[in-house]
Amino acid sequence: TPTSTPTSTPTSTPVRTGTTITAFTTGYGWPDNSPPGSAVTGPNGNAGGTGTYADPITLAVGYVGGTPDVPFGTRFYIPNVRRYFAVEDTCAVCNQTPSGVSIWVDMWVGGNGGNDAGVLACEDALTAHHTIIRDPPVNLPVVAGPLYGTACTAQYGD
Repeated sequence: TPTSTPTSTPTSTPVRTGTTITAFTTGYGWPDNSPPGSAVTGPNGNAGGTGTYADPITLAVGYVGGTPDVPFGTRFYIPNVRRYFAVEDTCAVCNQTPSGVSIWVDMWVGGNGGNDAGVLACEDALTAHHTIIRDPPVNLPVVAGPLYGTACTAQYGD
């Protein structure tokens, strides 16, 4: 007797590509955090991270009445610096979104009180309009490490 060959039903796995956004990106660090240091307003306590998907760098966003514009824990990827970020802090001026962008994000640059001038110069260098990705996939190119170590990170464009 002939046997029937089972047929497979194709299943689709959704591919997360994230949402591309035009953002105003700035940096903040130890010397200009309020108060100076690495304390954050979110649940993680202190800013940090290496920029990998598993260990994203702290990102600050605007807020209204203590509630961040984007929920704490939301991940972003910023191609210009090739790092992942997570919303872990708030930024008082980030509600004043410049024209031509949909969000203002403030990247944790780092520092530890040792080279304030270098951290501040790095923050200035990173300030611009850039494409960012909200809820990015896990496999994007990464240059792990702080945005400022002994020098400012390289920039790769959008």
